[in-house]
Amino acid sequence: MSLTLRCKYNFGEFLKNRYYSGRLDIDHNNETLSIIVQPGEGDKAALHDTRSLSGGERSFSTVCFILSVWSITESPFRCLDEFDVYMDMVNRRISMDMMLKVADSQHYRQFIFLTPQTMSAVPPSRLIRILQLEDPERSQNPSYQNGHQEED
Repeated sequence: MSLTLRCKYNFGEFLKNRYYSGRLDIDHNNETLSIIVQPGEGDKAALHDTRSLSGGERSFSTVCFILSVWSITESPFRCLDEFDVYMDMVNRRISMDMMLKVADSQHYRQFIFLTPQTMSAVPPSRLIRILQLEDPERSQNPSYQNGHQEED
């Protein structure tokens, strides 16, 4: 129960970085989890489950949820793939700042973030290594016809 309480608390604290509020409804008996999020400040918006949020709001809420789950789990590695695909730049910046702050407080863990977005705004640090892959070569001419590769 203490892990559940800590996870719920951390979720609410992470949401506050974007002036959101919300809660995790965790029912251990029925093995269910519901994520409720209120974008905006105070009573200006109604509570929403994640299905009614925009793509950016949902992605930001998901990052908050993952960070709160990470706070109660033990693992030497933390990996997150394409967390920011549907985020606008404001949500992405706040999410990146939160993730880097968590990573900076846990030097004994390795954090791996995969994203198709640029990482040029990440401040340089001896603890951060950014690996950028070359863009794939894309041809405008299809090399496949009728399901078979054309022979030269």
